[in-house]
Amino acid sequence: MSGNKKILLTGATGFIGSHIARRLVKSGFTVIATKREQSDLWRCKDFSNKIIWLNTNKENWQRTILRQNPEILIHAAWEGINTKDRDNWDLQKSNFEFSTNIFNTALYAGAKKIIALGSQAEYGIFSERITEQYLPRPADAYGATKLHTCNYLRLYCQEKDVHWYWLRVFSVFGPGENDSWLIPQVIKSLGDKRPIDLTEGKQFYDYMYINDFTENLMKIIDCKDNTTSDIYNFGSGSSIQLKELLIKLASILNVSGDLLKFGAIPYHSVQSMCMECNCAKFVSVFGKLYSTKLEQALKETVDYYNICK
Repeated sequence: MSGNKKILLTGATGFIGSHIARRLVKSGFTVIATKREQSDLWRCKDFSNKIIWLNTNKENWQRTILRQNPEILIHAAWEGINTKDRDNWDLQKSNFEFSTNIFNTALYAGAKKIIALGSQAEYGIFSERITEQYLPRPADAYGATKLHTCNYLRLYCQEKDVHWYWLRVFSVFGPGENDSWLIPQVIKSLGDKRPIDLTEGKQFYDYMYINDFTENLMKIIDCKDNTTSDIYNFGSGSSIQLKELLIKLASILNVSGDLLKFGAIPYHSVQSMCMECNCAKFVSVFGKLYSTKLEQALKETVDYYNICK
């Protein structure tokens, strides 16, 4: 599926959204992307002129969507994903309101498929490898609002007979992450030969490389079978102990692992020690997950930050 197909994308200036946008442009889609007046397009600088941008601060921005008639909506926008904002109910409520607005606008414009990014936070605190059958018990406003949005999308699309896909995204890494997130922080500290304080690092995380994320997303974009509409765990399907991951980074950077000060800071009071998803449901519907070897993905990520110095 490519050529003249039109896709409406929210969150295109963010980490995940910018990679989605780049992949869609590469495949020949016409991409209509939302942004705000103050949005920084630095992640999109190499392809921003190939995007039809919509400024959501302006009145009647929805009319452009109606004129463009996108066939697919990919909803990746979400404010308040950092720890300090995850219990900001007003901010999370505004995310729900924007989500329902964009869902309604896209369907009114004629979209026949909606793909939206959920989160592992919908499951709450867990320490095991989980399937979609695990009972969601979100532990913060962020997870609760994501779950609420999921239920809205499911019921709304079923009523309108529209294909819908809710992806419960686990940890994603790669070029273009926020500097405040763990992997970029560690790369920059080690690259400057500076020590960095960490927890003991015994927790296991399911990390998916961003390029794998976009390739696996393409499987859903290309799917035409209405019976596949559902909630899907979206991750690598395996986990690695955080300590091992960061030691690999030190090795790639050719610096001493002694700079990694494991145990210098305590775990979060509600720390999950094993966040891994079972992706069997996704694989059974869309086929084998696209997967880059971890060492290669980490090396490409390190190379990106070295270039950006």
